[in-house]
This record gives sequence, structure tokens and C-alpha cells, in this order.
Amino acid sequence: MATQTAIEWTDHTFNPWIGCTRVSAECDNCYAWDLSKFRGWAKWGRGEPRHVTKTWRDPRKWNRQAEQAHVRRRVFCASLADVFGAEVADCERTKLWDLIHDTPWLDRTSIKRMLPADLVGAPNIWLGTTVGQQVTTWRIPKLLETDAVVHFLSIEPLLGPIPNLPLAGDRVGDSWRRERGRRLLHP
Repeated sequence: MATQTAIEWTDHTFNPWIGCTRVSAECDNCYAWDLSKFRGWAKWGRGEPRHVTKTWRDPRKWNRQAEQAHVRRRVFCASLADVFGAEVADCERTKLWDLIHDTPWLDRTSIKRMLPADLVGAPNIWLGTTVGQQVTTWRIPKLLETDAVVHFLSIEPLLGPIPNLPLAGDRVGDSWRRERGRRLLHP
């Protein structure tokens, strides 16, 4: 499993576990599901246990490197999973929150539903969600209910029009983001 990435807005990917549940049309043809199925990493779906990975040391190593270089690094957390899925054991999620606390030089992508209060608005938490058509824009107000340094939308796959996108920000690849009132030219 790669920890370096060609994704333009992040430096590393970290998957504490693998697996997800289909919740909308954006999930059809999901790259993560296809990759997991091809590699035999985990069964997906409601009620299926999530496969906990062995890559938990990587974020600590990246944090040390970032701190030594005095450069913040971005980590796409759970590119092959849903951090907040019902099938994730609470003890695993607690380990993830502890890891986030222990690696302050790494900015992570996440969303609120089960985010501990002390991580809401934390300088190393980005909150995001997938929106691919008008019927899923209900996720945007839910996203904005939680304070964050950066809010972002992953608009992939784009399945239909998304009129009146309610975020004022910059387009970066297939994503939109804003940073507490400041415009960003690039991630």
C-alpha cells in the first residue's frame, strides 16, 4: 500500500483501516472498492468488519521529517475507508485520534460526526466531503457546521450539475476548498 502519492493536494496517504459502505451514486465505480477487491484487502459493505492496516508507524515518521524540515505535510487519511463508518471499532478510532494528537506537523482530512471536541477547529484537521451531484449537496451544510482550518469538497465523480456551489474558494483539481476566509492559490 503506497504512502507516497501522486494526488496533487496531499503529500502522503494513510489508511488506518480499509473498507467502506456504499451510500450514494458517487460510490458506484469507486476506485477504493475496486482496488480493495483486486488486492483482496477487505470485504466492503454494511456489517462487514474493516481490515486494520499495519502502517500506523508511517505518520509518526512523516511528522518527525516534517518537524525537522519545518514544513507542514498533508496526509489523506482513509483514502480506502470511511473514518466514521459504523463498522469501525471505537477502539480503532480512538487510536486514530491519539495518533492525530501525536503528529501535529501533519494536516489531515476528516469530518465531524465522531471527531473529538478537542480536534474540532484544530490546526491540523481539514474537513471534507464528496459531492458529485445536486442530490448530495445536503452534505455541504453538514460539513460547514463544524469549525475547521480548511473545508473542502471532493467533486469526483461528477455525476451531474451542482448548481450554486455554496463555498467561496478556489478550484484545485477536482476539489474546491476555502481556508477561514482566505483564498488559496494552490494546496
